[in-house]
Amino acid sequence: MSLFPKNSESLIDFVKKKGLEIPTLYVVDVGVSGGLHPAWRKWGDRLVGLGIDCWINEVKRLADQETNPLVGYVSAKAGAPQGASFNNPTGSTYSLHRSLAYLATYILSKKPDEMSEFNFVEIWRKMVSGQLSKPPVEASYSNIPQPLEDHFYQYYARRHVGREWPQMTDRTATVDDLIAESKTLSRVDLLKIDTDGMDFDVLRGSENALGGALAVEIEVQFQGQVADTANIFCNIDLFLRKKGFSLFKLAPAMYARSALPRPFLKGIPAQNETGQIMWGEALYIRYGIQSRSLEQRQNLALILDLYGLEDVAAEIMLETPGLFDGNKDEAILNFLASKVSGTKISFDELVKAFLENPIKFALNKENL
Repeated sequence: MSLFPKNSESLIDFVKKKGLEIPTLYVVDVGVSGGLHPAWRKWGDRLVGLGIDCWINEVKRLADQETNPLVGYVSAKAGAPQGASFNNPTGSTYSLHRSLAYLATYILSKKPDEMSEFNFVEIWRKMVSGQLSKPPVEASYSNIPQPLEDHFYQYYARRHVGREWPQMTDRTATVDDLIAESKTLSRVDLLKIDTDGMDFDVLRGSENALGGALAVEIEVQFQGQVADTANIFCNIDLFLRKKGFSLFKLAPAMYARSALPRPFLKGIPAQNETGQIMWGEALYIRYGIQSRSLEQRQNLALILDLYGLEDVAAEIMLETPGLFDGNKDEAILNFLASKVSGTKISFDELVKAFLENPIKFALNKENL
């Protein structure tokens, strides 16, 4: 699951091909296991980044493989200023333990000889009742004393660090503290948070970083405890809206219940084609380009295009004539028009076709 659409060419690719200068992009990635997203690598040596993760093994691996001296990594459990805020749960409980994915990781944790007399219904009943392992309340497993003893958590931890046993750091810090230690980050344009359950805590520890950020990509949970500090979508959404951000994109992840097995979308025990909406990837943008520098306006247009929001990128172009070429950016607007229409058409021709008959245009885009 990704917020990025599958497009053959992005705006930043086009701008670079035209020989135009691209701005420096400052990225902070919390939960960097697996590496920075390839989208941000398009900035090349104009990328300045900080990757943060709790897994010592993975941070070392990424640091050893990094070729950009302006991208650094640190091993820490990022959280809120006062530390983790997990409280006694009230209201609904996190229902991942009832999912097919949760049951699948239990099965995968067993040896073949242990499965010879496997009774599906019996195991299912023990699983959902909590007899096999204590059902988590949040995806963070904050209520489990030894998370690595849980088969689901262990399965995904092992995927991050390969054959080595996962080594989790004891260090805790806020994102703002870790950024302050960086020798290369002078600001944050994009903050990405994916910690599988502590995302709201991380967000609350990023007050300074959010002050000048253009975009926040964050994992949001739709199920969990009811509390002001709970890691659930409504709290994250309200927090970011109060800081001037707006939700621009949301990709939900659905998990089928284990009572009726069905195929997984990918080759891992995770989401299914249908089922209860459990979590999602959300993109928040703080628009307000009037108060942004030329470099940040450029970055915002490039970022929005990468996320498939070409219309908003075009809006920035029209509000800031000559954003990239110092003139009218005609070639760039033509590129965006051709990209969204799927035809070789100029921006002016696209607009003309729309003005002639907006309704027919909307229904017959293939005729352009």
